[in-house]
Amino acid sequence: MGLMFIGEYNFSIDGSHRVNIPNSFKKDLEGTFVIAKGFEKCLYIFSSEQWRILSEKLNELSITKSANRMFSRSFNAGAYETELDVKGRICINKKLFEYAGLNKECVILGVGNHIEIWDEQVYEQYLNENPDIMATISEELVI
Repeated sequence: MGLMFIGEYNFSIDGSHRVNIPNSFKKDLEGTFVIAKGFEKCLYIFSSEQWRILSEKLNELSITKSANRMFSRSFNAGAYETELDVKGRICINKKLFEYAGLNKECVILGVGNHIEIWDEQVYEQYLNENPDIMATISEELVI
């Protein structure tokens, strides 16, 4: 069975760009995992296994199409392997920290097969700008 990260958590980021990860997520992030640029100015965290699955799908894209090359290049270049420190925190490198516009307070979301890290204000703004997103998208889904 695949990973199932769920929930919304608020954490503070320290001056060295370190943030705690919810305890319920830690068991699935043993060893190394990948933190990458996400969409909507957030960061994604994938277990090594989920990253391998995603990479295999990206590798299936035709390199003869410019859009495929651009997406694969951008997505892979914005990804870094990391691991939890002894206190169960991750250190977010400067490029990713700046990309996501992170400040002191962040929101960590479990989103099924991956985790998202958002700056608290950016996430609130995203929700405010998309108040009906769940209803709109759910109309298109077949569950």
